[in-house]
Amino acid sequence: MDDRRCFSQETVGEWLVVTRAKAKSNFILSDIEELFSLDTPSGKPWARLIFLGGMTGVSKDARYYFKTVKNSPGLCCAAIISRSPIANVFGNYFLSLNATAYPRKLFDSEDMAMEWIKVMIADARATNV
Repeated sequence: MDDRRCFSQETVGEWLVVTRAKAKSNFILSDIEELFSLDTPSGKPWARLIFLGGMTGVSKDARYYFKTVKNSPGLCCAAIISRSPIANVFGNYFLSLNATAYPRKLFDSEDMAMEWIKVMIADARATNV
């Protein structure tokens, strides 16, 4: 993992990608482009769990990229965990974007987010059999 990144990301099992904003991170366009270019699970439905707690800002170019980025193949949902005012602002912005092919939801609890993700994964797998 590159220590200059504003985030860390790991794949957990076959269906979950966990992304964590680092402390005092200010996302710029290159961070967001890299985030969406990293390897993700393929072939089966998968989910992204995003922790925004360390984020302090997002550049205008990065926000625009979120509006235009194509959905990752197989991504069936994104749960965003936010526990700070600036993270809430970005989380709500992300949720307000239109034209995504997958549901997104903001949580303040990891347990609640994981319960929702498990239901969404089960539903996606049931419809993709």
